[in-house]
Amino acid sequence: MSDILVARQPIYDVYLNVFSYELLYRGSKENNFYDGNDADASTYRVMVNSFLDIGISKLTGYKRGFINFTERILLSGIVSIFPKDYIGIEILESISPTDEVIDMCKNLKESGYMIILDDFVLTENTQSLLELADIVKMDFLNTSDEELKNIIKPYKRSKIKFLAEKIENREKFERAKEWGYSYFQGYYFNKPTIVSHKTIKPLYSNVIKIIEMLNREENCDMRKLVQLIEYDPAITLKILRLVNSVMYRGFSEITNIQMALARIGMKDLKVCMMLVLINGLDKNKPNELIRTSIIRAKMAEDIAVKIGRPQLGETFSLMGLISLMDVMIDMPLNTILDSLNVSKDIERALLYPSNDIYSYTIELIKAFDNADWEKVAYYSKKLNISISDLSDISVRAIVWCDKHYEYIL
Repeated sequence: MSDILVARQPIYDVYLNVFSYELLYRGSKENNFYDGNDADASTYRVMVNSFLDIGISKLTGYKRGFINFTERILLSGIVSIFPKDYIGIEILESISPTDEVIDMCKNLKESGYMIILDDFVLTENTQSLLELADIVKMDFLNTSDEELKNIIKPYKRSKIKFLAEKIENREKFERAKEWGYSYFQGYYFNKPTIVSHKTIKPLYSNVIKIIEMLNREENCDMRKLVQLIEYDPAITLKILRLVNSVMYRGFSEITNIQMALARIGMKDLKVCMMLVLINGLDKNKPNELIRTSIIRAKMAEDIAVKIGRPQLGETFSLMGLISLMDVMIDMPLNTILDSLNVSKDIERALLYPSNDIYSYTIELIKAFDNADWEKVAYYSKKLNISISDLSDISVRAIVWCDKHYEYIL
């Protein structure tokens, strides 16, 4: 059992009714501010904590939650697994309005998502973003009265609404209303309050194994997948929370995990599991560890094919995928392997490498990762695979990883 935290700050309409909440990442109850360490990771954690752990009904009473999006996460399209009626996409002021950003905002807006511009400054470059916005947030602490008053004038008859943020006294609130602002946020009304929630941590080795199974796409064994999820209460709870959001909700109630998976779909389930995995990593552990483990899995699978043992592809893939799990989640590798109940061949190769193709394969990949060319030459010879072929396999694995996981890594 562990605590997860999300700070929420109400956003009010002109009648002081709560319109929505801004949802913010907080690392501890003692520090009610953002430490600025990793904007991507903070957004991931807010999304997972809000929608998969606490539940948006408890956090906002089914009102929309505004979440800050970095350019990387915006362009990933990962928001599509979350219900459009309960999430607002705040475009940070640091995001440049490139053609790619504009196209993504258009697509999201057409899909029904709300686009909010945060700390907006009108320039020739940002005009195109303004035309796509549903709400524009203006900083009442660090912007001149003249700019705050004039920016809203051309849009009073448009569908674009303006939000006055950092309202710290009644005078600013009254002034914002007079100028035509529709929504209000700031310390005058409320400071962000931290919502704490107890959650069960999933067994991250199970999350890794689920991701590995989902990578097989058409060859995914649904029976094993369902069994793996059913045996982990934390994963089951997150999936049920996701499937019961308005986005996936159907007319029939969910009676089992298999029905829940059919409702979500394999693509969204994979995104969900990757988010769960990243959310569970230590803040100081880079996502590159996940990327490397996925590349190792693909390399191992392709090596099996290259050496004429394609029937070992899935086994080699799992071996590569879990080879960095001890570093990722600070758990001894032998403990992880016990919990996964993997084959003795994988266990031996990872813990006590010896003279067999399992050991040769994982040792070759590790040597290649570390640019230990002496060992690369040794294990390549053992597997009868050329350095040129190994390089091709590595490049294909990197391209494959970036294509399949561009939304998360």
